[in-house]
Amino acid sequence: MLAHELCRLGCRAIESPHHVFVDCPVFQTFRDEAAKEILRVTEKALESAKKDLKEFPGLQAAAASFLIDCNITWPLTITQFYLGHIPPLERYIHRASFSSTLMRDRVMRNIHSAWHVAAVRLTGRIYGDFLRRISIKGPFAAGTRR
Repeated sequence: MLAHELCRLGCRAIESPHHVFVDCPVFQTFRDEAAKEILRVTEKALESAKKDLKEFPGLQAAAASFLIDCNITWPLTITQFYLGHIPPLERYIHRASFSSTLMRDRVMRNIHSAWHVAAVRLTGRIYGDFLRRISIKGPFAAGTRR
């Protein structure tokens, strides 16, 4: 690993978009806050249909692992939230759980939209903070690039 490839925020990892948005410990607080928000909006979407998140353990696990690499939630095993992608939700929200297909589809759209918005907001927040930090420190932040 060459010094100029390391994360400019001082991590001992190669700087890549995936590292910055998913793994960089500098932004873990942002990811934790977004994970709580994702669970909250998922519960709210289900409550609108008079359902409880506990009735959907797969969806609850997917919401909890949305921002991390996970071979269950993400088909390619790596999270892609920072690209605006949402994992398939159909396998977690079964038709039989709802009185009508219309209600199920509405709940799925609400959850999908809420997750997408949360992902876009988190991505923007991390990217903005990343740019601010490297502009303050300069291109050779934390002495990792020379």
